[in-house]
Amino acid sequence: GYALTFARYALQRDKEIVLKAVQHDGAALACASSELQSDKEIVMEAVRKRGGALKYACKTLQAEKEIVMEAVRQNGLALEFASKTLQSDKDVVMEAVQQDGRALQFASKTLQSAIQEDSRALQFAGETLQSA
Repeated sequence: GYALTFARYALQRDKEIVLKAVQHDGAALACASSELQSDKEIVMEAVRKRGGALKYACKTLQAEKEIVMEAVRQNGLALEFASKTLQSDKDVVMEAVQQDGRALQFASKTLQSAIQEDSRALQFAGETLQSA
């Protein structure tokens, strides 16, 4: 994966080489050419291996739900690198939080409040059922 860092620029633009590198270690996406950081197939493979590789994807792919869902399934904290729109998407945020509860800090403020309200309601319901 990181060998790509030291590769010549021509190799960093070679789709086959970069694909093999990200399949080995998704973080290799950081060393890929910007053209390949915009390639959906390359980015999908990178986030499958390491969700945090979403950080190195182009903005367009950071806003693509399919890519982001794959990233947060692998590492909930990858939500930090998702577009603002997807940080407000309940499906994406719930998937991220399910994988790592700390991901909630990267959700939109509105969604954070809604999830915390739901949690308080569930806690109250549980306490009510226990005392009944």
